[in-house]
Amino acid sequence: MSWSELYTSLDRGTVDGQENPIFFIGDASFHEVQDYMTISNHNNYVAMTTVNSDWYNELPEDMQEMLDETTQEMQEWAFEEQDAQNKEWLETIENDDENPTEIIELTEEQRDAFRDKAEPVRDYYREEVSTVDGAILDKLQDEIAEMEE
Repeated sequence: MSWSELYTSLDRGTVDGQENPIFFIGDASFHEVQDYMTISNHNNYVAMTTVNSDWYNELPEDMQEMLDETTQEMQEWAFEEQDAQNKEWLETIENDDENPTEIIELTEEQRDAFRDKAEPVRDYYREEVSTVDGAILDKLQDEIAEMEE
C-alpha cells in the first residue's frame, strides 16, 4: 500500500495495522487512527549512505577518509537522535487523551517467540534467495552481536 494512503486506510479499517518506527508513527499521526501500538524493539530504522563506488575510489585518500569519518560520526548521531525522538513521540502518544492508543510492550520471552518463528525465514533466505550463501545476513548478524556486547 502506498504510504500516502495509510492514514486513511487505518482510519477506515482498510488495513488493520502498520509497522514503522515510533517517531514516524507519531510524526505521521498514525496513532490517531489505531487503537493499539506494540513495542517489539525488533529493529531500528535504518538509512544508508550510498555512493557510486567508482566515484568514491577515484577520490584522493584524504577525501575518502573524511567521508568515512563523517559517515561514522553521523551514524552514531542518527542512532542517538532516533532514540531521543522515539522516547519523545512515545510520551506524546501515551499522553494523547484525545486519541487514546493502548501501548503494549513485549516481554523478552514474547520477543524470543518471534525470533524462533523467524529462523525458518533466515534459512529460506540462505538457501533460496541469497546469491552469496547468506554472507550479507551473516555480516548483519555479526554486526548486531557486536553492538549488543
